Amino acid sequence: MARRSVLTDNRDLIAGAVGGGFAPLATFLFGLPIYATLPGALLVFFGTRLILTPKAFFEDLPKGEFSEARIDLARDVLIAADHALASLAATVEHLRNEAVQDKLLHLHRIASEVVSEVERDPERLMQVQRLLTYYLPAASRLSTGYLALERKRNPNPERVAETEAMIARLDKIFDDYADRLVMPEVEGLDVELRLLDDAIRDEEFKA
Repeated sequence: MARRSVLTDNRDLIAGAVGGGFAPLATFLFGLPIYATLPGALLVFFGTRLILTPKAFFEDLPKGEFSEARIDLARDVLIAADHALASLAATVEHLRNEAVQDKLLHLHRIASEVVSEVERDPERLMQVQRLLTYYLPAASRLSTGYLALERKRNPNPERVAETEAMIARLDKIFDDYADRLVMPEVEGLDVELRLLDDAIRDEEFKA
């Protein structure tokens, strides 16, 4: 399964519009009869559709760099996460509460970045698997529930407040999981700082 986006989901419509616009444009610019521009319009249509065809997860990953089992597991997780992200995005755009909308968009942005990191290095999945398999779908369900509350004429204020508080708590959880992905680099920086400090102290002592 391939990743989705607004462009890829509507690629036939977009390709049709681009291809359909090519024929009259070519006729106007080059003075060609409309029938002579039709083959070019077809090429533009199929070319645009090909460009917008979504790529599968790990399609560009060098072969042999990671085990197939690891890639298969990561692919399954990312496909499910991709669906949760799409559902979250579709719901958030209909929310009226801008503060809640901003928080959920922040969760969406973090999860999208995590997905991209795991796609670059499937070995990192274990650090964030619970985020993608549990907390992200939960955030999507919360957004759906909150939208339902907004649509009620007399929503329960306590339930609204409880849902908003949980969304705020998820914000910290998402941040914490995202930070886990950069911990190896941070730890490497700490080691480098200590080594450099020792080396410079040694140089200063010799001087």
